[in-house]
Amino acid sequence: MALQSAVDSMHRIFSDLNKSRMEYEETLKNMSEEEVKQEYTKRLDEYKSMCLGGVTSMLWKDTYSLIKKLHGDYPLAAAISSMFFLLALLFILLGLAASTFSRSAPYAMAIAGNGGLWSVLFVIVAAHFEMMEFLPMALLFISCVMFSTIFTVYWHFCARDLKFLLTIVKYLFKILHILWCRFKAIFRYLGVKVMHFTQRKASAQQNHAGDIALCDILLAEDGSSDEIVWRQQNRHFL
Repeated sequence: MALQSAVDSMHRIFSDLNKSRMEYEETLKNMSEEEVKQEYTKRLDEYKSMCLGGVTSMLWKDTYSLIKKLHGDYPLAAAISSMFFLLALLFILLGLAASTFSRSAPYAMAIAGNGGLWSVLFVIVAAHFEMMEFLPMALLFISCVMFSTIFTVYWHFCARDLKFLLTIVKYLFKILHILWCRFKAIFRYLGVKVMHFTQRKASAQQNHAGDIALCDILLAEDGSSDEIVWRQQNRHFL
């Protein structure tokens, strides 16, 4: 009963979020061309402010010191964090460029919105880095993933300007799924071949052991050893 209630609550929350998105899109349809341009410019300015805040946070937080603090005890986590910070810097700068030169930049709104998203994600990760001295690493990792996931999902419903990027991600997942299915089929085929080869090898070893035992029995019965060897070597042709 409690699980069903929680599922119903989550369904209502996402329905309300989707309803807000549809209402916003309906409002845009009822706007004049000039009002749509003003809304477009306003959102770009807001994304630009977020990207500038992200760059400022990177300088203020001193990412090198954060990673150096992590590298002593967790070198692998430090390497992954370094790649994350570099990607965040790239996306934030791209968002800043797209929002500054919006008239000539391709997919300016999507790139700028993505830069704003990564600005907030950087702040979330950096804030968790600051808590390393007070909380266990495992708890910080779980908390960081949860915070980032919750904000990204909510951002998806708030900023509908990432539709182009979401389409790219969807096709990338489809390509990865196809590749994974092909690799599974190849591995399954190779596994069957290896299993058959192993079975044949085991069967040959058993036959060889049986032949040796048979030779021992015949020799024990005063048989001619040369005759026994010849018959065993040519048993498939007799």
